[in-house]
Amino acid sequence: MTQATNPARVKIVGARTAFMNVFVPKAAEAGGKAKYSSAFILDPKAPYIAAIEAAIEHVAKAKWADKAPAVLKKLREDKRIGFQRGPRVNKDGEPYEGFEGMFSLNASSDAQPTLLDADRTPITKTGKLYSGCYVVANVEAWAQDNDFGRRINFTLRGLQFMKSGDAFGGGAPASEDEFEDISATEDDLVG
Repeated sequence: MTQATNPARVKIVGARTAFMNVFVPKAAEAGGKAKYSSAFILDPKAPYIAAIEAAIEHVAKAKWADKAPAVLKKLREDKRIGFQRGPRVNKDGEPYEGFEGMFSLNASSDAQPTLLDADRTPITKTGKLYSGCYVVANVEAWAQDNDFGRRINFTLRGLQFMKSGDAFGGGAPASEDEFEDISATEDDLVG
């Protein structure tokens, strides 16, 4: 569903996260600018797919007017849109784990996105949000046309934890509940 106040904004309910960097910004390549980011694994049959496509069309028409259909056709051919009607693939062309048969969207931001738990309390530390969990994602499409070329990108505005999922990349961090209070026995533990 798209928010009526800004047709470039899209709320994606039930996306699965991957390649998530929302607590500490990370550069995509050596020497690049560090950004907060996440990839999203999207169900091809979900209603948010139409909203994503509508946002792409909207920003393309706003940027390129009558040339928008031709520019979008070329951007799709060259895979220069942050949303792909197919899985995210590795350098060998094989889908990454979890992306098989799914669509993908990449979003990033210079500023840290809003991070909320299911009850809307702020999340300020790692653990609750991790690559593999399911979220409500708030993203905004925008058209790029500068010295770095033409693209349709997505800004990562916010994430709300929805439910746990199998973690990618070695598992989710341990929670505080997995540890005991050992402050009274600290001298006994140091050997």
